[in-house]
Amino acid sequence: MNNIKRDIAAVFNELAEGLETGQFGKRASVAVIGIGSEMGEENVMAGCVQAAERGVDVIFLGTHKHELVTTIECDCAEDAFDKMEYLLANGGADAAVAMHYPFPIGVSTVGRTVAPATGKDFYLATTTGTTSTDRVEALVLNAIAGIATAKADGIANPTVGLLNLDGMRQAEIVLKTLQDNGYPIIFATSGRADGGAIMRGNDILRASQDVLVLDSLTGNAVIKMLSSFTSGGSYETVGAGYGPGVGEKMAGIVMIISRASGAPVIAGAIEFAASLVKGNLASVYAQ
Repeated sequence: MNNIKRDIAAVFNELAEGLETGQFGKRASVAVIGIGSEMGEENVMAGCVQAAERGVDVIFLGTHKHELVTTIECDCAEDAFDKMEYLLANGGADAAVAMHYPFPIGVSTVGRTVAPATGKDFYLATTTGTTSTDRVEALVLNAIAGIATAKADGIANPTVGLLNLDGMRQAEIVLKTLQDNGYPIIFATSGRADGGAIMRGNDILRASQDVLVLDSLTGNAVIKMLSSFTSGGSYETVGAGYGPGVGEKMAGIVMIISRASGAPVIAGAIEFAASLVKGNLASVYAQ
């Protein structure tokens, strides 16, 4: 009888928490490295608190503390990194947010940001890492990683735009061949007069696509500009960071932010991670 009462109480607590935060079901736990930010640990903790207030269980790896966040004390960046790896490997955290991670070749990050002209979220595939040493193959794999990330984040049928870069026409041919053979790709249409799936700079600003495919170096520059253009470039205020490492060799969900990421971006990255845990990113990518 006592067990039944405990179960009933747990259900009511979960419902009450869901009504308060808007999130139902098991809360995702996300470990966040607080040491190393150019804005200080207090900035990282502020982002953690924002995410915790919205229904994520946040584990802070550093020295700062807050009643809404679990802190595991760490005395240096290396110690924090080791503890993050331990938590991920042993189920202590469902995902992690870090300012650096040594992804293997074949794994690159898919960022999420906001189009300044429309306020629409869209994904940049990719923003850091090396998907392949062959440029065209990398662009094709970036598209697949971007589609999987968008789907795991709740976009059922994401549209894909290809930024007008070297090698993109060849990548478009490969992607359209995959589409003809049954791979579910929905190409976006450029807002420019000539249309087509090849996107121009205007399309970045308007988010004509859900997923924008580009190489990591270009993606890194684009996401930095979009996230910090209102602050003069020294403090990232917009978006959800550089995203999770995605690829065949991905091991868990590790999100990348930068040392210049502000609290709003850090909170966005944590919530992005929680969404991908719920959406089972690895399983979606494997499909």
